[in-house]
Amino acid sequence: MSVKLLLTNDDGYYSEGLQTLKSYLKELGEVWVVAPYKERSTTSHSMTLNRAVELRKVEEREYISDGTPVDCVYLALNVVLKGRPPSMVISGINRGANLGTDIYYSGTVAAAREAALKGIPSVAISLVEGRDFKRAAYYSKQIIEELLKLKIPRGVFFNINIPGGRDIKGIRITKPGVRHYPQVASLVKKEDSKEYYILGGGLPVEDGDKEDTDGYWTNRFWITITPLSIDISIYKEMIPGLDRLTTMVEL
Repeated sequence: MSVKLLLTNDDGYYSEGLQTLKSYLKELGEVWVVAPYKERSTTSHSMTLNRAVELRKVEEREYISDGTPVDCVYLALNVVLKGRPPSMVISGINRGANLGTDIYYSGTVAAAREAALKGIPSVAISLVEGRDFKRAAYYSKQIIEELLKLKIPRGVFFNINIPGGRDIKGIRITKPGVRHYPQVASLVKKEDSKEYYILGGGLPVEDGDKEDTDGYWTNRFWITITPLSIDISIYKEMIPGLDRLTTMVEL
C-alpha cells in the first residue's frame, strides 16, 4: 500500500519548517500540502464559520488557504483529498516549542487533533529552539516512518518536540507537563472609553520537577514524543462521591 502524507502547519506555507520537512517526507511517499498562506500561530482549534474560506492551488499537490490550520485540514479531507484520505497528517515543523499546556493554544497541535477527530493518525512537530530545520526534519522523517508501521488507535495523535542547539541524546515517550506563563496584559493605548492591551509576555516557567514530562526531557536535549487522545474525560472513579449527584435531583 502506497503512503500518502498530508502536510500542514501554523507558521504558514512559505515557512522554512514546512518547506524543509516537505523535502524529507517525499522520501516516504506521496506528499500533499494544505497550509495557511501566512502565520496563524496560537489559533488553537478555531474554525472559520463566519465567512467563505479561500483555497488556492500553488503547485501540483500543494494548496494555500486564508483559514486556520484546522480549516486547512478540514479542506484537505473534504475537498482536496475527498474520498482519498491520507495515511497520516503531519503538522509542522513549528518554529518554537509546543510543550506542556502549549497544546491547548497551539495551531500546530490543533491541526493534528483535527485529523485525529476524523480517525486519521497524525503528528505535530516542533523545533524547540534555533533554526536547524534540516536536522529536525531528518529526525522527524525517521520517527514518522516508524509510526506508520504501528497500529495506532483511533483518536490518538502525537506531539513531538525536538531540541535545538546541541547533540540529541535520544527519544523519550512522555506526557504533557505544565508551563506557567506570566499573566500580563500591557495597556498600549487609551481612546475615549476604549482601552487596548497586548496579552502575554515573558518566558514560561516549566514544571521541571516532573521527570516524566515533555519539558523536563527536552530541556535535557531528548526528543519527546507525547501520545495524546481526543478523549479528555476525567472518569467518575477518579472523583470520590461524584455518583451521589445522580440521586440528588428530585424527579
